Amino acid sequence: MNTLTTFSEPIIYLIAFAIIFFETGILTFFFLPGDTLLFSLGIFAQQGVISIKLAILAVCVAGIAGNILGYYLGSFVRNKRDSSNLLQKVPEKYILKTEVYYKKYGSLTILFARFVPIVRTIAPFLAGVSYMNYKKYFSFSVIGAFLWAIAVPTFGYIFGKYVTLAHAETIAIGLMVLASVLTPAIVYLSKRYLKKG
Repeated sequence: MNTLTTFSEPIIYLIAFAIIFFETGILTFFFLPGDTLLFSLGIFAQQGVISIKLAILAVCVAGIAGNILGYYLGSFVRNKRDSSNLLQKVPEKYILKTEVYYKKYGSLTILFARFVPIVRTIAPFLAGVSYMNYKKYFSFSVIGAFLWAIAVPTFGYIFGKYVTLAHAETIAIGLMVLASVLTPAIVYLSKRYLKKG
């Protein structure tokens, strides 16, 4: 099975960059497999298919760029609240509560959101909606991206010692497909549960 290794090394970095950028920057792409992608990149780096350093760099830059986009989309929607379908139906008190929350815990939220699927997509947008201080937001976004981009691929890199390249491809594809399927399912079930509550 040589599905993934048929791509050239630069194309793999470009695909990884695009997936992370969209996952961390645009709400509708929350289902993209960020963590499993990073883990898979580490496995392939161990197999010699790609460079672990360049993979980390691509992920880090994409994560930072995505968070910047997410923040500005949030602030744009907040500014256009009267004409925005997304926030029009949200009571003002909830938006103000979000603003208070981000003033108190925004830094930690942006830092640790990187490691939580779905949350890392929503957090930047809400930071923009709440008008979180941009300098603080950017600083913790960079730190979080750096830690995430190193930690997850490193685990994959270590794991990659114990599998062959053929097995690595099967594992990588399986994990990414599973993540893409499970994430929307979790969101759907969560919404149903909250409605019942």
